[in-house]
Amino acid sequence: MNIKEIRQLAGWLGAANLSVLHLQRPGFDLLLRRGSAAAQPVQTAVHTEQAAVVEAPVASIKAGGPGLFFSHHPDERKAWVKPGDTVRTGQLVGVLQIGHLLLPVRSPQDGQVSAVRAGEGEPVGYGQPLFDLAG
Repeated sequence: MNIKEIRQLAGWLGAANLSVLHLQRPGFDLLLRRGSAAAQPVQTAVHTEQAAVVEAPVASIKAGGPGLFFSHHPDERKAWVKPGDTVRTGQLVGVLQIGHLLLPVRSPQDGQVSAVRAGEGEPVGYGQPLFDLAG
């Protein structure tokens, strides 16, 4: 990613009235924050957990862009899907909030939701996995 692309992302961040954009890929990590230059330093912690060996997910439902993820409509309390639910291609599974705009998150294929990977109201980046699907 070059500086021109980073400046474009920063512009979109401001236009969407978002304060944070975090993009992560293997070998790449970009964190953009809007705010005053006198912002307090950010402390990060790395958590290491041992997990049982489980079968890898068949597919993931990923964010189509940066925003805040919600598994339900802000006026509702019930999530559209939860682990164990079966989803069909194109089924609504969540929304991304960008400013005042809510964009649908739809399943790219049929499958069973095996895990929810993003928390309610969590800032997510483009391509970040939101749900894991099992065959």
